[in-house]
Amino acid sequence: MTCKNPNASYRCRLEGSGVTQSDAFKLYCVVRTTKEGNHASCAAKKDPNCAGVVKVYNYDGPTLPPKVTDDARVRQLNERVERENRAFEDKRGEQPKSLFEMGGRAYDASKRGLQGAGAAIGIGAGAKNQQAAPPPPPPPAAQEAPKPQKNFARRSWDCMTSWFRECGKE
Repeated sequence: MTCKNPNASYRCRLEGSGVTQSDAFKLYCVVRTTKEGNHASCAAKKDPNCAGVVKVYNYDGPTLPPKVTDDARVRQLNERVERENRAFEDKRGEQPKSLFEMGGRAYDASKRGLQGAGAAIGIGAGAKNQQAAPPPPPPPAAQEAPKPQKNFARRSWDCMTSWFRECGKE
């Protein structure tokens, strides 16, 4: 089992009646280790070569009856989850070799995303073929100028810094 923030590796062993190797008990180990170690997250996978610190827990909770764990539908579900996990790990691609390379990839992805967003609303490099709309006419002199609207980013910031008390008032 590997945990992050703070980083650590563990081997989890459960003792108690009815304890078998299953995803339910794996989840029990993950939740308990995450809480006890004050980790941000933990993940477990079956690895006989794990060299982590051994954590032994005594499980005295309910067990699943054998007819549930032997059911073909449950086995098919577990197999499908394993296949999807392997497929997800395969799609991750080549990992960056350095923090600098990872930052460069993030910058490039952000730049592409902003260009795409700009093109979608008609501004920026992606919108060169579109004509700009004519500016709105100035308001008559007798009227008072309207109060300037806060942009989305500013409204979001105000909302978060007020602990969500000032959300949606404008």
